[in-house]
Amino acid sequence: MATTSGYIKIPASRLEQIKKVAEARGLSVADTLIHWIEREVEAGTISGDLPGVRVEVKAVNQVGITLDDIKLDPTRAEAVDFAKRLREIAAGHRLDIEERFAQVKRRGIGFLLTSTLTGKRFPMSSATAGAIANQIDRALA
Repeated sequence: MATTSGYIKIPASRLEQIKKVAEARGLSVADTLIHWIEREVEAGTISGDLPGVRVEVKAVNQVGITLDDIKLDPTRAEAVDFAKRLREIAAGHRLDIEERFAQVKRRGIGFLLTSTLTGKRFPMSSATAGAIANQIDRALA
């Protein structure tokens, strides 16, 4: 998942409609699009795995989580707890996470995950935090 922005070209009339939907729902345009993507994931149209995010069970008790070029090495129990806490961030019930392998802190309207090993950072929205939590759960199932 690249941490840069991208652009799509759509007719101005459609953009105005998207803005009206966002306003009616009390969301930003970006969050409105994220909600649409989440509905497509739930419908099975696309995979819920985020580009650039990989979660793999490396051994019975070791999990590898890769976020772009950040590699995290939680134990299975830590990964389960991390997913739970990311889901709390997504639901608006938590503003930070302190784990052995990473910390997540509120930054502006989003969050910043920092690897405790390398100091590398991964900015994310609350919706992305929830999607990562779901991806961890699927990998551990």
